[in-house]
Amino acid sequence: MASLLRQVDRNDVRDVGWRGGDDDLNSLYEQLQHLSEQVRRRQPHIRGEESTKQALVVPFLSVLGYDVHDPTELQPEYIADFAKKRPGGPMEKVDYAIRKGGNPVIFIECKSVDADPRLHGGQLARYFNATPSVPIAIVTNGVRYMFFTDLEERNILSEQPFFQFNIFDFSANDVEVLESFGRARFDPATIRDRVEEIIYINKITGFIGEILRNPTESFTRFVLSELDLVSGKKLTARLVEKFVPTIRRAIQTSLLDMATRSIRDQVADKPEPTTTLISAVAAAPAAKRKPARHKPLRLKPASSRQAPAAGRIFC
Repeated sequence: MASLLRQVDRNDVRDVGWRGGDDDLNSLYEQLQHLSEQVRRRQPHIRGEESTKQALVVPFLSVLGYDVHDPTELQPEYIADFAKKRPGGPMEKVDYAIRKGGNPVIFIECKSVDADPRLHGGQLARYFNATPSVPIAIVTNGVRYMFFTDLEERNILSEQPFFQFNIFDFSANDVEVLESFGRARFDPATIRDRVEEIIYINKITGFIGEILRNPTESFTRFVLSELDLVSGKKLTARLVEKFVPTIRRAIQTSLLDMATRSIRDQVADKPEPTTTLISAVAAAPAAKRKPARHKPLRLKPASSRQAPAAGRIFC
């Protein structure tokens, strides 16, 4: 029971809404798991931003369905008309711009794999704020991907990400959210509505998860009043406190039952094999057998046969 609660705590009850039957989503999950293993092997050998891009970021974008070899779809070192020249250096640029319909729709700023992606430069915000066609900006070090948009004010990049993806630690729900930014699903016209939904779901599931782990007094009062368990009694603070452990155990039992039913349903949904080994053998044509050839038994003359040793019995 305790392990189940730890599982709920770790995933923030986020996996409940995952569409497990979606073949595309299952495929994406498996590809990300494979990429995670590759990143883990490559990470110790990567030095600097450029190698991070090529070894970690580009494969990630490829898994999301983008043609990383087509500059009309994934443009490296994007420089806008309004770009400023750095003092004594080149023009400001964004590491990658994902294009759709000829316009940039996602900006990506890359950091070295050993850098903190939260410490991104101001040029990403300047590019985002001046490019209305771009609703999403991503900062990454090849392991962590931080997704930003203009939550507080239109065309002004928010300081806090609305979604984070870690290639070493992701849930099925994370993959479902990430799928919204893949080539097949990403729609610049509706992505802000999707972002709002992501934020609302995360906040609500986080709140529900906390309630399930630690029932509050108000939640306990709500349950007791809805079930009319203490009719005729005044719901004093002492009475409510008495029922908190009972409600906590009831929640644990309910979660365990939900998990058990979910596993049972998944097993029931698996198609039975159409051909078993036994049926395959039975259906196979009988092999032609050659008649066995027995050599004639030749007995030695009685005088040459040895008598059985003492103590041995022959049947």
